[in-house]
Amino acid sequence: MTPEIPAAVRLSAQDINRVTCQSGEIRDVVYSKEKGMTVTFAGKDAYIKYKYIKKSDKTIYPTVTEMYIVCGEATYNLIAVPESIPQKQFSCPPAIEKK
Repeated sequence: MTPEIPAAVRLSAQDINRVTCQSGEIRDVVYSKEKGMTVTFAGKDAYIKYKYIKKSDKTIYPTVTEMYIVCGEATYNLIAVPESIPQKQFSCPPAIEKK
């Protein structure tokens, strides 16, 4: 994953997913709240959970969502793809400084 370059990531549609910032604290997470997910963050970790709608005997989860995670001095653009998989955990690596 590279700062400022969109990266598709598979996330669990049912479980809480975790993102860890390797280069410091997460300063902010920007996303559309109407997309059907909640995000909380503290320190170097952010937690992503999708909301769902129950219609009769069918469960409907959101589709692909975009979010920006400000990790240290870098911003990561994640294209989150919710799937019926166990929780996922991934890291935002430190940005490579240009000389």
